[in-house]
Amino acid sequence: MRVNQAVFAALSKKMSPERLRFEIVEDGIHHESAWAKVLPSVIRFLFSDIGKGLQHPPAR
Repeated sequence: MRVNQAVFAALSKKMSPERLRFEIVEDGIHHESAWAKVLPSVIRFLFSDIGKGLQHPPAR
């Protein structure tokens, strides 16, 4: 856990807060059933900026 927190702290110095997320899941276990509960929010976060600010290349 401390290594994860250290990585988050290091990334926090380089990245804006809206692009970084770290959560400690109380009583979380390292198992597929636990991941299934949090995966939808992880996917929403990872893909939340799809389409924002994208520049399409000029047509040829």
